[in-house]
Amino acid sequence: WTSALHQRRGNERRITDGKARLREWIAFNLQVGFDHVYVFDNTDANATIFRLKDEVDPDLTNGTSEADRHRIHDDLSSVTDLFPSSQVTRIDWPATICNNNRPAHNDPGERSSQYAAETACRTRYGPYTDWMASMDPDEYFVPMGSHTSWKEI
Repeated sequence: WTSALHQRRGNERRITDGKARLREWIAFNLQVGFDHVYVFDNTDANATIFRLKDEVDPDLTNGTSEADRHRIHDDLSSVTDLFPSSQVTRIDWPATICNNNRPAHNDPGERSSQYAAETACRTRYGPYTDWMASMDPDEYFVPMGSHTSWKEI
């Protein structure tokens, strides 16, 4: 679950280098033994949030009209398409939030759609694998000691 751009918690800073981070992350994980990477692309949801806040970054639009100023013309396919489809699958994931559905509560609570994306990944692709990990593109699982690949462990 990732995006070409997103806000940090607390809206302190906008992250716009999501593509560069993802490209490096995918390459690393394939090198250390992951057979396949599923990328749940949340760029469209973040674009919607920025548009509603009127905070769309002009660098990510073509800027030719008022309508275009409020549309982000980007997703992560330019990164995922660099890798063979047998190793990387991009899933468009435009959901902004998921509801915890806590019955009999005044505030059912809202969580990032990351949790729903992880559940969807396990449900869709889990039956076809021996093991699966859910990671953000700023998290690296590094084989340690004499191990150079997760396949050895």
